[in-house]
Parts: sequence; structure tokens; C-alpha cells
Amino acid sequence: MHESGALPVWMEFHVLAANVYDSLFGSGDVLDGSVTQFAGSAITAAAGIPEVKVASIAANAITAAAVAAGMIPIAHANDGGGSTRIPAACCGLVGLKVQRGRISAAPLLGYSFLGVDGVVSRTTRDTAVALDVLAGHALGDVAWAAPSRTPFALPAAETPRALRIAMTSLSPVDGIAVEPRVLEALDESAALLRDLGHEVIEDDPPWQIPGLIEQFGVLWAPMISTQLSLIHISEPTRPC
Repeated sequence: MHESGALPVWMEFHVLAANVYDSLFGSGDVLDGSVTQFAGSAITAAAGIPEVKVASIAANAITAAAVAAGMIPIAHANDGGGSTRIPAACCGLVGLKVQRGRISAAPLLGYSFLGVDGVVSRTTRDTAVALDVLAGHALGDVAWAAPSRTPFALPAAETPRALRIAMTSLSPVDGIAVEPRVLEALDESAALLRDLGHEVIEDDPPWQIPGLIEQFGVLWAPMISTQLSLIHISEPTRPC
């Protein structure tokens, strides 16, 4: 990931991210050294103690700020509806939500329809190398993504070919207007992509499904209840 070799990583570690933790600390490509977890002010502690390799923190926004500030080069994050991508966008970082089944949530979650683990970093290459480490299935998965034919780090190191990219400003929820500053950011991103040699077209997907919010709630509420129950069973002293 960097010429210096192994990297410190900021990680929100709890039982649901157990497989990610094992992947990171089982790979000499990413991490080196001891693990230190903080229950209090993780950022203050990490800033004052250079030996820190891992700090326990509970918000992707704070981990993204730590990476953007240069305190650490990469951090664990997870994403359901933008929890990795939004802080990354606000901090000028790379925030990737991978496809379902690409990074295992086993052993306690055999499948997650929405949330996936990943990282925030300052470069596409760092994120790609981390994905090479994290990707794969584990005992307990009921479904997983097909393995990549090549390491993710290889195309990340190449000059990308010209792409045809579709964009939309249509909200998936009918009747919800997109804020003007968001539309402005969308137009700026499209202009940047065109300057880089890509073709950008406007194309609205057919995602305004009647009853979408209600359908999402039917899936969302049991998922949260199940995850809180698993945390309580595995960490009975941790408040939910």
C-alpha cells in the first residue's frame, strides 16, 4: 500500500466485524505491530501515542476525519446507505461500498442485505489493496460473490480507459427533491469526469417503486434488531 510496508489502521471493532479484524491482522501486507483499543477519546489518544495501531471508535465520520487529517492512512468503515461513502466524500477520501457477499460478515451474520464492511483511504490503490485482503467468503456465509479474476490492486495501478458513465439526479423516493448544492456537486463531478476523457450521460433508472419506503422498513427493522441481539449475546456488558 505504501513503500514503507505495513500500515497502522483505525478500526471500529465489534463482534459483527470479527471477520474483517481477522483478515486485517492475518495479513502482513496491511498491518504490523500490536493492537491497542481505547474506550475513551480515541482520536486524542491516537494523536498523542505514535505506537497506536488500532483504536476503537464508533463513527465512520470520525475515522474519515482521522484519515483525511493524516493521522492514519486507512480506516475500517461499514456502509448500508452511505455510511462509508458520505464521510469519504465530505473529507475528500476514497469510500467504496462493495457488492453484497464480497466481504464476509460471518460467522455471526450469514448474509447482510444492506450493510457491508470496508475501508476509507486517501488513494484508490490503498482501497484496492485492502479489498484484496478483505475479500472472500468464510464459514457461515450463505452466499458470496464470485472471486475476482485478478487482484483488485492491478487495475487500480493502471491508467483507466475511457468509460461511458451514467448519472442521475432523480431521487429513488417519489416526491423528494434533490438539494441544489447536491445537484451542483453532481454537475461538477460530471465535468471532471469529462475532462478526464470519459463520456457522461444522463439516464434515470426505474427505481421509483411504489411503497419503497415501507418495503425498506420491513427489512430494516428486523435487521437492526438481529444485530443488536447478536452484540448483546456476544458482548453482554456492552450497552446496545
